[in-house]
Amino acid sequence: MDFQIAEFLQDQPMTVPWARPLVALGDLTYRFCFETTKLNEHDQLVLVLGVPTRSYAAVLIAVGWMMKAFRPPRGEEEPDLDTISSGSYVRLVARKYIITGKLEHPKSHRVRVNDSEYRSATIVAVTCIEDNAPEAKSEIPPIPTFGPFDESLEDSKKMWAKYLSRPPEGLTIVGSKTGLKEELNSRISRVDSGDGSPCRISDILLTDTDYPEPICATHVLSPQDLQQLDDPHQSRTAILDGTSAIDVIDAFTCPTIIAIVDRSLINENAAEDLLGRRDNGATRVNIEHEIEWTVPPGISAFAYRTQR
Repeated sequence: MDFQIAEFLQDQPMTVPWARPLVALGDLTYRFCFETTKLNEHDQLVLVLGVPTRSYAAVLIAVGWMMKAFRPPRGEEEPDLDTISSGSYVRLVARKYIITGKLEHPKSHRVRVNDSEYRSATIVAVTCIEDNAPEAKSEIPPIPTFGPFDESLEDSKKMWAKYLSRPPEGLTIVGSKTGLKEELNSRISRVDSGDGSPCRISDILLTDTDYPEPICATHVLSPQDLQQLDDPHQSRTAILDGTSAIDVIDAFTCPTIIAIVDRSLINENAAEDLLGRRDNGATRVNIEHEIEWTVPPGISAFAYRTQR
């Protein structure tokens, strides 16, 4: 199914056939790296795209990645609130709030987190997280009208609560914050889906430009932000949008890097540098056969596996 994009809420959505393969790439890259055994523990997949224009490429790949990351592995049992011991750090959704902190069981059928008590029956979803996570409390954002949350397989409110209760998945987009912010505020919908209204891309990705902890799942950084860090940025996947972003590739030791090169620009240093990295002892990855993504017309792509 094709997608429609509207830059502003009042705009008429336009069908963009090139959006579907980019969303699919995010989905397939997540599966390749985190749901198969094709990537070893210390491997890093670097996937390079040459595109006619970078407009929307990074955020559409991120949409596909996040929708895939939302779904827990098949057969994984959901945490049972009664079996989570006191003192454990959790992220739970209760009533209209998302709360992160230390869980206590003061009495039967009640729990306490961050000095506030909740009836167990009001808790829709809970996930154990790393110890000593910062205490936080935020209101639940509205359910997006796009993505797995509009499916009829399960109650949408419960699905949304499960999504919000999971720790952030570690997706980072690096590029021009101004340009990315405009694209993230654009609306997306499926063609002929019957959605009541298009959904803001930022609402699917839950970016830190719009949502505080513990809600945000996607960090949006500029190359300058990364240059100021003493240690590599912790992430599971980094999408590097443009030459300036690719220049800080060494700031990431994450399993997956997707680099987007704008072929309309004369400066080809970024692509040449990535080709040099591939040819300097890296293992080539066949995108079509291993990642199972068909490169669409107008886009060039190559991928390789290296040590991180």
